[in-house]
Amino acid sequence: MRLAVGLVLVFLMLVLVAVSIAAWNAQHRADRAEWPANLGTLADAPKHFPARPANEAANELVKRAAYLGIDLSPASRPEREEAGYAFHDAGEYLHKHVKFVEGKIEPPPPSVAQFLSTHAEPLDALREQILHGGPIEWEVNLASPVGPAPPGPWGVRTLNRVLFASALVKASAGDTHAWDDLHASWLVMRSMWVQPELNTIATASSGTRDINALARLMSRPAPAWFEEVQTFDMHRPPLAAAQGDAWRLLHTTTSRVSLFRVMPLLIAPSVEALRRQATEAAALPPCTYRDTVKVSGSQAFAAMYAPLLKSAMMDAALGDLERESTERIMRLRSGEPASATSRCPGLSWSADGGVLRLSGEPAVKEDDMHVALELRY
Repeated sequence: MRLAVGLVLVFLMLVLVAVSIAAWNAQHRADRAEWPANLGTLADAPKHFPARPANEAANELVKRAAYLGIDLSPASRPEREEAGYAFHDAGEYLHKHVKFVEGKIEPPPPSVAQFLSTHAEPLDALREQILHGGPIEWEVNLASPVGPAPPGPWGVRTLNRVLFASALVKASAGDTHAWDDLHASWLVMRSMWVQPELNTIATASSGTRDINALARLMSRPAPAWFEEVQTFDMHRPPLAAAQGDAWRLLHTTTSRVSLFRVMPLLIAPSVEALRRQATEAAALPPCTYRDTVKVSGSQAFAAMYAPLLKSAMMDAALGDLERESTERIMRLRSGEPASATSRCPGLSWSADGGVLRLSGEPAVKEDDMHVALELRY
């Protein structure tokens, strides 16, 4: 009897050792796999995102946003009912104007007008801090198992809604300081573009598209800083963040698992699915996105990140075309010629009869765009 029990225990130990070796091999293969966009292997991810604490400018932004009732923590939600209504209405006000073709900017909803009026002083202080408080650097700690530090998506979107509403109100009155609100938003988005989390990148990509869309409604000429919005590479950061999330998923999860570290056997297929999705996206031409990489049952962990990568890469494709449209309509409205050539395959621009038009069939859906494809100038 003892011999039988002993043989069973030896057998179980051999199985566990074999599984542990297989898990180590799975992690090793995942670490050695090459990622697109010159990102190197998965093992190189920490080199792209060296650890650092949040700097004083980031901490001050969090504090000043709180004076407006905006919580920039990752799991933020509205804290005050009256502010929550204003934030919601500001979002509706924004969405009404991102595809604005022509005509006057509409007045803000009463709740938004009241919020901007009663919070003018803390909003001015926040804007001043962003514009003149130095570069914003958020915490980066790829090896942290507790998830990303601020800024949280809800809080950042709310901050943008307030800044965008302020910009629209000023622009409707011919106030050139409306650009300052967009500039403040861009500096926050710029600080988020370098983070190693897809959730953060998806928020930054959406905000960048909104800034570009609203710029058409501002006074002319555009300030010098707007050139960075027009030329910023929206394609590489999502790929780098996908690599960062994949590294964190593989390494911080497995480091907390029991003695034999079997989790890589479960996680490695998801990491590979993300890598293939990123590789496919990196090979596409400008203004184009399609997702043919399917997440199978053995890649369940990828289901958490694949939709975020898809969203950010779709924003990048849409942003390519939208920024071309904005650049050309702003030139035409300033009396300057606009190039007919597009970097988007098979597309071109024409300006005739006071209307800017896109010719050709875009590889993205017009309904998803923040800019109409025919704009009066």
